[in-house]
Amino acid sequence: MKIVTKECVKCGKSTKVELSDARYRMYTSGALIQSLGLDRFTSETLISGMCFDCQEKVFNRPAPGREGSFGKEVGCCPVCDCDLWEKDYIGVTDESVPLYQCPSCRSLMNPDGEEVELPLAEINAIKAARRLMGV
Repeated sequence: MKIVTKECVKCGKSTKVELSDARYRMYTSGALIQSLGLDRFTSETLISGMCFDCQEKVFNRPAPGREGSFGKEVGCCPVCDCDLWEKDYIGVTDESVPLYQCPSCRSLMNPDGEEVELPLAEINAIKAARRLMGV
């Protein structure tokens, strides 16, 4: 086994990637990362240097073994196609419609996957209510 250390381009944290000898030879000989048969987080770390924590934030998907922290997947953003999870829930509208906010483009979505447009004051009121509830 060989260790490749990458420094995250976003936060500066070092990430160690363990590769088998065969994969390491492929990696150092310039093979396409996708041909190494790694999970997408490890592949992205080798390509961009981005650590798993930053990848979770940028791509809004849980790293392997952390799926529970995101909850269930509820759909995808109708604007930017980013995955949306239970963790992206922000509250309900005045009509009791649950809302999810895309962490990437900040658009709002209902559970049917439709974009919802609300006045900024209502969005702020929904978020303020959640903060008061300690969520």
